[in-house]
Amino acid sequence: MFAVDHMDIMNALFELFGAFAVLPSILEAHRTKRIMGVSIITSLFFTSWGLWNIFYYPSLTQTWSGYAAILMTATNAFYLWQVYKYRDPAFAGDYGDHEVAEQIQQSETFATQAIGGNE
Repeated sequence: MFAVDHMDIMNALFELFGAFAVLPSILEAHRTKRIMGVSIITSLFFTSWGLWNIFYYPSLTQTWSGYAAILMTATNAFYLWQVYKYRDPAFAGDYGDHEVAEQIQQSETFATQAIGGNE
């Protein structure tokens, strides 16, 4: 008979919730081609923690948590990749959103001029 580990299932649900909680950030970054208001340290921490969990949960025979950790790590790693990909607002033009890139450049030029820059 297959024994159900309720603690494993509960932990796996938390891991799955964590994976799905990152999705709105992923979708917004894809839509705008920009990352705003996020520290890369947060993404690095949760991705590295997820990598640890992928190896740790099986050692505890928490199979469902291990599978959920793979999904959570994958979503965090994908978001981390987006943080890298969209790190410079000028890259927005490379991905088809030329209007956004132009608006960002104009805003940066205006801000530089407003504080006494030479642009």
